[in-house]
Amino acid sequence: MSIFNKKDRATSRLGRKLYNRAPIEQVQAAIRDGADVNGSYSSDWEYNSMLGWAVVSNRDDVVRLLVEHGTAMQTTENSDYQPLIQATHDRRLAAAQALIDMGADLEVKNSASHTPLIHAAHENQRESLQLLIGRGANLDARDRLGNTALHYAATKGFGDVVRMLLEAGAGRDIPNSNMNTAADMAAKEYPRIADMIRGVLPQLEAAPVAPAENETGWKLTDTSEVARVAEKTAIGYRVTEIFNFSAGLYTQIARNLETNAESQSSKTFAQLADSAAVEAARNALLQLGGDAAPVVEKKKLPAPGAA
Repeated sequence: MSIFNKKDRATSRLGRKLYNRAPIEQVQAAIRDGADVNGSYSSDWEYNSMLGWAVVSNRDDVVRLLVEHGTAMQTTENSDYQPLIQATHDRRLAAAQALIDMGADLEVKNSASHTPLIHAAHENQRESLQLLIGRGANLDARDRLGNTALHYAATKGFGDVVRMLLEAGAGRDIPNSNMNTAADMAAKEYPRIADMIRGVLPQLEAAPVAPAENETGWKLTDTSEVARVAEKTAIGYRVTEIFNFSAGLYTQIARNLETNAESQSSKTFAQLADSAAVEAARNALLQLGGDAAPVVEKKKLPAPGAA
């Protein structure tokens, strides 16, 4: 149940003003009358501080007012709840911006030793991540397991978050407590992300030039390669098909539209059951000016000592 649906939870005049989203002037009046800005909002709310309610409500004006009148911007060290982590986790960007402007510690940690940046990466909150990066958060902060934000983004297959962190300068080769780098943790389920972290994929170096496209949605991605993307909203996936004619290789990449997690599989053209798909891709390649040169079979060298 949403916290906004519970009735009569506010236990003070200031709490009731916040609950009812009163204009800032009424909140100011309550504080002038002696309201405790560090008092509890309500005993039945997990994050029961006045500041916590202002954060959840995304009231940057109230956040600033409370801090100006002495409210604490963080709870005890390694508490389960930290206002800035809550703001970035819930994408309450106005409240997060206000907290940072008022001097909130960008490196504050919760009980899992997650900083706001680690938590934002862990939860795929890209807008929050962008805010924290822009304000100078430590890209390589580590939690109690030695994981950085890049470790979590890689493990969960959040390609856009990985790209953001790398472009901002996050360390690629930092080992966690088990001596695994972010690329190591991505390699099994998200090999393309592992390659991205290792610097194998060139699109991290510069924005790619928009590829040519024909009317059926095929795009020329290399001189001998075409690709097309299909939105499978019924099953919640975006499917990318890549036909590489120099290698005779078909690759399919499926991205979950909700989580952005990716899975990848590859087959040779000979292994494909649908030969018509290869022919359609060949025709698209030729229409777009590509070169569908035949695949050259590589001969195996004879074993040592063989006749």
